[in-house]
Amino acid sequence: MKSHTNGRGGFTLIELIVVIVIAGTLSSVAVVRYRDLRSATRQAVTKESLAAMRSAIVLYQTAQAVQTGTPRWPTYAQFRTPGTVLVGKLPPNPYQATNRAPDSVINGNSFPKGRTRGNRGGWVYKQSTGEIWANTTTSRSNTW
Repeated sequence: MKSHTNGRGGFTLIELIVVIVIAGTLSSVAVVRYRDLRSATRQAVTKESLAAMRSAIVLYQTAQAVQTGTPRWPTYAQFRTPGTVLVGKLPPNPYQATNRAPDSVINGNSFPKGRTRGNRGGWVYKQSTGEIWANTTTSRSNTW
């Protein structure tokens, strides 16, 4: 019988290290791309939600102008009430954790656009100008 000690029976340590380094490099690239994709998705959802809410606010103001002759922005209470300005309930703020009320609205009449208040999350609505923005400081979400 011939011994198999002269033949190659497995991978060398160098080959294993090379494979591990290549796998690690590929996975690190994939993680970075996943984070970028997640960030881009949050930004897109935030912009879409803000655009929908802004359109609803302008439509409400226009309807008020036609019905009463005086264009008025919806009040803070009207904006928060489902079915008054928005057809359904407020969309959640994708930058905010669900345990921090991501679908709430904070009255923004006392501070300038882009500023956040507390860590509650959700949205900020300023009745005096009809402006709305995200109440989070993550990324650039509060400046759109």
